[in-house]
Amino acid sequence: MPLRCLLIGPSEEGEQVTGEDAYVHSLLSDPPSEVEYVHYSRLLSEGKARRQRWVHALFSRLERFRYLRPAPWLETLTSDEDFDLVHVHGFDVRLAGRIAARPVILGTSSYGPTNCDNYLGWGEKKIIRYHRRLQWLFRLFRIYDACNNLRNAKCVIVWSEYARNLHLRAGRKAERVTVIPPGIDVPLHSSTGFEDKSGVLFVGRDFTRKGGDLLLKAWGKVSPGAARLTLVGGGEADLPQGVEHYPYVSPLALQNYFYMKSQIFAFPTRADGYGMVVLEAMAHGLAVVASRIGAMPEIVSDGETGFLVPPGEVEAFAERLQLLLDQPLLCRKMGEAGRQRALSLFGLERRNLLLEEVYRAAA
Repeated sequence: MPLRCLLIGPSEEGEQVTGEDAYVHSLLSDPPSEVEYVHYSRLLSEGKARRQRWVHALFSRLERFRYLRPAPWLETLTSDEDFDLVHVHGFDVRLAGRIAARPVILGTSSYGPTNCDNYLGWGEKKIIRYHRRLQWLFRLFRIYDACNNLRNAKCVIVWSEYARNLHLRAGRKAERVTVIPPGIDVPLHSSTGFEDKSGVLFVGRDFTRKGGDLLLKAWGKVSPGAARLTLVGGGEADLPQGVEHYPYVSPLALQNYFYMKSQIFAFPTRADGYGMVVLEAMAHGLAVVASRIGAMPEIVSDGETGFLVPPGEVEAFAERLQLLLDQPLLCRKMGEAGRQRALSLFGLERRNLLLEEVYRAAA
């Protein structure tokens, strides 16, 4: 019989703004064959669950008095609906009612303390102090958290070996941390052979952290010929000639137009735990030039599906871009190799098989 799984994570509706959003949407639209997901928002809208308002009020007050800032991505749920297990992704969660007795799987793309460094620029002492507070509060109020309080969770699913090693260094037992990449829907037909496929694409909502400014500096050092640079995300003004900028495009437009029309994906990110957009670009046959950071070496095979460059090295990044622009056959070869890598290592079928194994063992 199919497993009935309560999925607690970012909203199943609306735009897929982050990798976490896209992952939850992918689970719901392409689930494992023997799994039936029910997103928790459905239970709330149908009156089959309720939030524990006092917990949210308490944490809001702690944030207001600066004891806990930023506030955690907290959700609470009380329900007596019948499920085989609960999969929590990206959220900290407090469960009550019948669902609290079901096996719990926790999921996270990376590792919380590292994110405080990468995304907020905090120093080590501040990170330690903040996460000690979280750990104490989560234990006190029986809140599940993939980094600070596993409680009795069966395991933590992370997206990369890079993330797994961070959890192991923090003292997690090896058997409780499992790597399952988020999966990507690889198009049936490659776009690498399209005659009008040209130019360089960058996608990054957090323009500076994703290295958009570094890419503009690198672009000023290359001779692009007829190729154009397309920036998606951010709010840059006064762009040089040959650069197109779209502050926002829908996920559908990104998949069906921008990836399809581009030849190279440029991602000089300063900090990233994973880099879902790189995986999406590879699935569409784009050669990649990216920073050697986080889980990127697990996604991009350096010299085979693209090039990895030390973060912040504009000259080296420009050289790799120029090489691919000057050698379209190499660019096409790398793009096709990237598509095959995405298909074999990061396809939805492989992800779903691994997820179902974990679910069956937990339930």
